[in-house]
Amino acid sequence: MMVETRLQGRQQQLTYAADITMKSGPDGKPVPDAAAFEAKRNAPERDLLGDAQRDWLGRELAASKTAGRPWQVLGNQVVMARVAGPNIAAMATPEQISGMLGGLPPSIRAQVEGSIALFAQGLPFNLDSWDGYPAGRERLYQTFKAAGVQPIVLAGDSHSFWVNDLADKAGERVAVEFGTSSISSPSPQDAIGNFPLGMALDLANSEVLFCDQSSKGYILLTLTPTEARADLVGMSTIVAKPYEAKTVTRWSVAKTDAGLGPTVRVPMA
Repeated sequence: MMVETRLQGRQQQLTYAADITMKSGPDGKPVPDAAAFEAKRNAPERDLLGDAQRDWLGRELAASKTAGRPWQVLGNQVVMARVAGPNIAAMATPEQISGMLGGLPPSIRAQVEGSIALFAQGLPFNLDSWDGYPAGRERLYQTFKAAGVQPIVLAGDSHSFWVNDLADKAGERVAVEFGTSSISSPSPQDAIGNFPLGMALDLANSEVLFCDQSSKGYILLTLTPTEARADLVGMSTIVAKPYEAKTVTRWSVAKTDAGLGPTVRVPMA
């Protein structure tokens, strides 16, 4: 099942530049007003799908379950997992941060400095994803539950690889997500250089099992009646021929009578 999240049911995207306000911090210096922004982000009307599309999806998922199909695969445009931006200030020393910033072009440096301040407040990594519409995401998760399914969610448009276990706001697992990188488009990692952004996102988020912000490629998803296997395939280069396609990492999810088994990394020879 493929949904549309870019035009029909999508409400205006929030941006930090336009929607966050500042307040006075403990030392009197301005800091982002995270609480005010979170109230706006969590407004109950915010949605990506809309009622008509979500109702259609619920019927399709339920029909697939009733027909006895082992898998329900949901294609959508953007990452669904909860992904807070990494608190760089807690992961690196001031000297390390200064060294990282010093090597960036001025325009990129200003963006990264702003992001570091925002992420220190626990704010999302990317508002152009389901993290910008948390109430709509919870409605979607309730649709999964009502249909009695735990789907495989496929995501794109982040220019990065992801393997995520999705959970509702109560912490109950509802699905597994595989997010594909781009073939050639740049990721945030490409802009900031050597800082291990994917690893930082993995460490900062319980739903993120794996994130690769550097590799370019695609996902090969293989389904059998009892297993879903995802090969995250990266290109050795995107700027020249010849090139080599090589599996970066492989993940597996078993299908059991009780639902999805654990999402596990498969060792490769």
